[in-house]
Amino acid sequence: MGSSHLAPSSPATPGPYAPNTPQSTHHSGSSNNNSSAPPRWQYRCILRQKDVDSIRITLPEPEPSPLNNLTRRAGKPQWKTILQSIHPAITQQVASKLKKVQNNQHFEKELAKFDETMLRFNYKFGVLLVHPGQTKEEDWFSNQMSSSPRFQEFLESGALGQKVALKGFERFSAGLDTRSEGGEYSYYDTWGEGFEIMYHVSTLLPYNTVDRQQIQRKRHIGNDIVCIIFVDGDQPFVPNAIKSQFLHIFVIIRMVTLPDGTRGYSATIACDEQVPEFGPPLPDPPIFKTPAELRAFLLCK
Repeated sequence: MGSSHLAPSSPATPGPYAPNTPQSTHHSGSSNNNSSAPPRWQYRCILRQKDVDSIRITLPEPEPSPLNNLTRRAGKPQWKTILQSIHPAITQQVASKLKKVQNNQHFEKELAKFDETMLRFNYKFGVLLVHPGQTKEEDWFSNQMSSSPRFQEFLESGALGQKVALKGFERFSAGLDTRSEGGEYSYYDTWGEGFEIMYHVSTLLPYNTVDRQQIQRKRHIGNDIVCIIFVDGDQPFVPNAIKSQFLHIFVIIRMVTLPDGTRGYSATIACDEQVPEFGPPLPDPPIFKTPAELRAFLLCK
């Protein structure tokens, strides 16, 4: 916001992309701080494409040539060169159909509104309990709440938000039954302006005494993208033991004793190889002294 942008010149020339290129704070382009040197800029670019994830990159201003040095000294950015650096599909012909949009309050509101249409406000994450010596998903999905006081303490700490009664629950329920008695409680949290998170806690989902695989529990958690694994012990967790086409990210949580004798939590992240790197990074060491610290990290991550 507060910077110039580019937009299609007219509705008659639509394309599969829409570049948004604010101009960043300039800096000197000379290593010897020569005050006569023209300023150098960098550009934060967002390329929004139809049916494809947006691309976010930062581009430095192209090196000037003798022919365009006067343009740079006049403070005019080399838009065509910059645009063609964003994506190979943006040819000189495409760039010529774009025009600079004058920045004003109305445009900023429209741009923010456009961004909001790209956002997801509802998220669902799985939560699974793993006991010492357990290596199979059938055992993990069969665990009961009463079998782990540490897991109960973790849930009640507030790290995953608040416990809510499902019957009659009117907010985002992530497919959980809010009409009958099929699972009485779950954990729910909010973040920022309008973001909602519902956790599929395995030990709170309906348990079937004659179903070894606990299909009803796995139906929820196995269709999540992210699963929080609470390991009640020191054994390693092997993500490949869970057979799911959707689970790609695992956050492994363990309760630890801190030097002052209080309890904290350690965290490890395991991702499918297809998942690109994303932040924020874990602290070093990856220890959270309070549930509030862990909650803040999980929501940002």
